Amino acid sequence: MPPANDTVSRRLGRVAVAVLIIFVLTGSITIWALFRSANEVDRLATVYAPASDANAAALIYMLDAETAIRGYALSGEPSSLEPYQHAVRKIIPTIDSVGATLHRADDHSLDDALAKQRALAQRWVTTIARPAASSAAAARRVTRASGGRVLFDAFRGANAMVADDLDTFRRELRSDTGDLSRYVFPGIIALVALALLASGYAALRTARAVSRPLRALSDVVRLLENDELAVNADENAGPVEVRTVSAAINRLAGERRRALGRQRLDDRLRSEVRDLTSAIRIGQDPTTIASTLVAGIGRVFDLDLVWLVTFDDARVARLAQRWRPAEGDAENLTGDESSDDLMLRGLANRLWHSGTVLGVSDHETVDQSHLDTRITVPTPMTGARASAIAAIGEGNSAMGLLWLAVTDDPRTWTATELGLIQHVAGELAQSLLQTHVLGQQQAAMRRLREADEAKTALVSTVSHELRTPLTSIIGYLDVLLDSYESELDPEALSMLQVIERNATRLRAMIEDLLKQSELEAGRRAVVLDRTDLAHVLDDVRETITPLAANAQLQLETRRPETGLVVVDGDQRELTQAVVNLAANAVKFTAAGGRVTVSAAPDGDNAEIRISDTGIGIPSDEVPHLFERFFRARNARSAVIPGTGLGLAIVADIVARHNGKIDVSSTLGIGTSFVIHLPLASA
Repeated sequence: MPPANDTVSRRLGRVAVAVLIIFVLTGSITIWALFRSANEVDRLATVYAPASDANAAALIYMLDAETAIRGYALSGEPSSLEPYQHAVRKIIPTIDSVGATLHRADDHSLDDALAKQRALAQRWVTTIARPAASSAAAARRVTRASGGRVLFDAFRGANAMVADDLDTFRRELRSDTGDLSRYVFPGIIALVALALLASGYAALRTARAVSRPLRALSDVVRLLENDELAVNADENAGPVEVRTVSAAINRLAGERRRALGRQRLDDRLRSEVRDLTSAIRIGQDPTTIASTLVAGIGRVFDLDLVWLVTFDDARVARLAQRWRPAEGDAENLTGDESSDDLMLRGLANRLWHSGTVLGVSDHETVDQSHLDTRITVPTPMTGARASAIAAIGEGNSAMGLLWLAVTDDPRTWTATELGLIQHVAGELAQSLLQTHVLGQQQAAMRRLREADEAKTALVSTVSHELRTPLTSIIGYLDVLLDSYESELDPEALSMLQVIERNATRLRAMIEDLLKQSELEAGRRAVVLDRTDLAHVLDDVRETITPLAANAQLQLETRRPETGLVVVDGDQRELTQAVVNLAANAVKFTAAGGRVTVSAAPDGDNAEIRISDTGIGIPSDEVPHLFERFFRARNARSAVIPGTGLGLAIVADIVARHNGKIDVSSTLGIGTSFVIHLPLASA
């Protein structure tokens, strides 16, 4: 084993001492020249260059002020003086700054020249510029006079003299600096050469000492990168630094092995929890869901006790399920075993509002001050040593609690475990809520179906009971009118005719009610057969023609050729649907109007169109036309008789023939109904 003090730093330290000696010896030769050169460069950069710039700036300010005065004289615009106002304030301070900069370097050689320049500038500002700035007329007088120009040229000459002197100083300094550099560079090159030789020697020595263990260390790192975590670096090879790195790599490899183990465990837990939450989404009854969950989560997390309890809450069913490994399946708790409800509800709400899962590693020692009250282990969880507790909630409050525990030893719950437990609690809440809502919906649908069946039976029974006496009444009215019409006085005859019309209307209403009841009950079977729509339109024309004639309407039927438009349907049902629509068209069209009934092929469908020039339908009521007993408001206001069942019967017939019906209507212009039916296959 190499000695404990055999370090790369010690080896490099010895070489560094030698290199330092070389630096001192060679540096002492050139140090004076370097300091001298640095001083000259500093004077050039911080004194003479800024002084030269400031002197040039003073001339620029004078030029700006003079130009602004001339512009004011030409334009007469006060805005032309803005450059003058800006520049005139800076002329004297800028000239003074040149002298101040030179004084910092203890150079007073240009004081007289600067004083002359300052006096000329001050005189020009006082005697020329300020009077000229007072008015446009004054500016024009000054610019025409020669005195101002002479004074300005004198200032320009004084400024140029200062600039020449400063340029001379700068050239001399650059020359001195160049001379120094010619002597300094050889010393620096020699110093660098010696340092390179010493460094190369140290590198060779150090490389021999560390290259072999570093190559071995590199091989170990490469294997670790390929997840071959069983290898270890040799902690006894090479200098101390290499051995230290080897030890660190071995520690990192160990941590990586442990992290991979934890990751595999977490992945297994996630997979099993995913399967478990999938199982409770299947829509079983709440008790089955709870039993499946508590048993599954107990096995997944290797627990001794799992308890699920829901509170008295309208959102979910009341549950209390406990699982223990020895019992296999979950047991349903009742009575005193589900006690402590107030304490549990408070704990659940605190956890729900904080959005956390409580992990208690040891009930005997844990500090629970952050929970306001110390947790009391409830009766169903007696014997719990370490617990993980999650709230089951939705909205603003919790509706239950999921309690997981081990009984023998303390247990530290990992962040992954607590996160998965919270996920399970959330999935459970959604499943219980959906199951409860689904159960309520099914019960409501069952009650609605029973009520609808009772209503249908009532309507059918009442309609049958009314039809028999009504048929008898109409029969006797027909006998009276046929046998004694000539013997009755006009008033009595008119009364009997009113009775007959209203009895006939009542019978038609009863027939519609019976038909609607049969359709809803499914007792009216549709016999699908090859049906030629030409024959359907023949039957419709025969039925509707007398109605149209009585209403003084023009009836137009566009009958297709026989065999051209054939569908699979019940001719009697289809005829009734078209007759209902055509009769409505006649009823809602004023005298002199027109009703059109036509049938034609339309691609793979047959199209039956019933159009009129009647009163139309309000656009907001069109979607409700096929609802039972619905009648448009303009029909009601016009006191046009009807039951509101005709269009509902039409919609049922069309739907039972796998068709659809479209409506388009404009108030005061008319309405068009179009029935689309699939054409019969060849």
